[in-house]
Amino acid sequence: MSDIGTLRKIKAWKEEATSKWSKWETGAKENFAFAHGEQWKPDIKSKVEEEGRPAYTFNEIRGALKLVTGFQRQNRQDIKIVGVEGGDDKIADIMTLLIKNVVTKQNGEYKFSDCFSDGVKCSRGFLEIEINYDQDILNGVITIHHRSPFEVKVDPYSVEYDLSDAGYLIREIPNLTKDILLSRFPEQKDKVIEATAKQEPDSEKNRWTLVECWYKEYTIVKFLVDTQRGEVTELGKVTKKQEAKLLKVSKDLQIYSRRVPLIKVASVVGDVLLQDDDSPYYPHLKIFPFIPYICDWTPSASKLEHRCQGIVDAIKDPQRLVNKQTSMSLHIINTSANAPWIGDDDALDEEGETNLKKFGSRPGIYIKKKKGSELRREPPVSGTLSQFVLTDRGSDQIKRISGIDTNLLAQTEMKSMSGKALEIRQQQGKTAIQEIFDNLRLTRHIEARVIIGLILHSYTPEKVVRICGEEKVTLEQASAILKNIDMTQYDIAIDEISSSATMRAATFLTMLEMKEKGFQSISEADLIESSDLPNKEKILARIKSQEEEGQGALPLGQITQKQRR
Repeated sequence: MSDIGTLRKIKAWKEEATSKWSKWETGAKENFAFAHGEQWKPDIKSKVEEEGRPAYTFNEIRGALKLVTGFQRQNRQDIKIVGVEGGDDKIADIMTLLIKNVVTKQNGEYKFSDCFSDGVKCSRGFLEIEINYDQDILNGVITIHHRSPFEVKVDPYSVEYDLSDAGYLIREIPNLTKDILLSRFPEQKDKVIEATAKQEPDSEKNRWTLVECWYKEYTIVKFLVDTQRGEVTELGKVTKKQEAKLLKVSKDLQIYSRRVPLIKVASVVGDVLLQDDDSPYYPHLKIFPFIPYICDWTPSASKLEHRCQGIVDAIKDPQRLVNKQTSMSLHIINTSANAPWIGDDDALDEEGETNLKKFGSRPGIYIKKKKGSELRREPPVSGTLSQFVLTDRGSDQIKRISGIDTNLLAQTEMKSMSGKALEIRQQQGKTAIQEIFDNLRLTRHIEARVIIGLILHSYTPEKVVRICGEEKVTLEQASAILKNIDMTQYDIAIDEISSSATMRAATFLTMLEMKEKGFQSISEADLIESSDLPNKEKILARIKSQEEEGQGALPLGQITQKQRR
């Protein structure tokens, strides 16, 4: 497609996505404002304060959000790859180690939590995973980025959580300097100079917005299929002679042509197209490198603002009720303490009138008045019971509507509870918001698929061995693993394992309790493995060595004593 055609297409997609997502964006920005304490509309707040009444903010939404995000942070999960068949366990173990290495080096668990926080506040959060060549110009480094949900615009007609049916995804990157653009597109220097020659409207001086568009373009691709073993290999561009030569290798080989989506990426500054190429990660990664998290996902909803929602959407009105009723109640209490005085014009002299104005609301005041004149105080107007009831009701509604329960923390009776009981109590508290964490689990699975694709695309066998260790994998095994670009479809499945110290401690206590009650299948090595001992690898190695020598494992108490010495 010509540059003009691509520019027109991207412009049309951007206008479509901006228009369709506009109502969602307005509500999402209001949600963020509520979460951070900006809960009065400016005109209403000004009017209330002009009338001499307070407009306080009692941010109960913040506490609810902190409880949910804190629970997620305390119960973080690691990605664990499992083999589909027995022979796939080796691949699964290696991929688990490689993914853990990427996530740890990139502080991925913290960026994942930031993505989750965006989702519970405004409904959507995004991660982007890419290969950066700044430090390793040959193979690159897999990097994880947290992206603002307002930077990313998805095809509004997509209804799949993982964006697999999205025709395009647009990310707007604002406030880039000319030097940054040149570093991103070093081979397009002339086009960058052309794009930055004209100042963009409504932008800061010497800064430009890069529009990055990931989209699908359908094309015919040929596949070599081994009908006996069920193996499928993408051929790419091959001649008729090459096809005939391949088919002669075995009668079980067949060539099929299929129309498949090819991921492409285009980059635009102003009206200048800087890039329009195939995805740099194809064919190892056949999806967009963006990972969505959606708190409350309803794909059947007709409106986009209903299709994805966060926790804040449903509790803004109860929060407004709390703010208004509490402010009104405090205003009544404050004003009733200074009830009005009524008297004749000549009841007090000038000095007495000044003292009355200054000390009239204080207890024990002594007032002199002229004989025959009247001076009395009106009784204060007390607040009604309904005002205070409404304030409490607003707080209760926030908890009830959001479904957030303090059982998430399992706050009571923790010392006397077993690890399993603690877990059950937390699960009970999580029931009403289970969907939030189910969607988080799905997001983690998408993240794993993207990381695996980029590992297969950029890692060398030597790098795999260096990360995992020679005792875990050989160069030949690493090479075979990296060539298996379809492993996520046939050989492995994605699961999770708790990385939380709290849950690991609960698991250890449960196993210890079972061991003490005579459950013989749990060995001392199992207990050591489930613990957080800093030197448990040495202890496990010692146990294994003793077992190989036929001595049998030492009792747990003896191992601990030896380790202390």
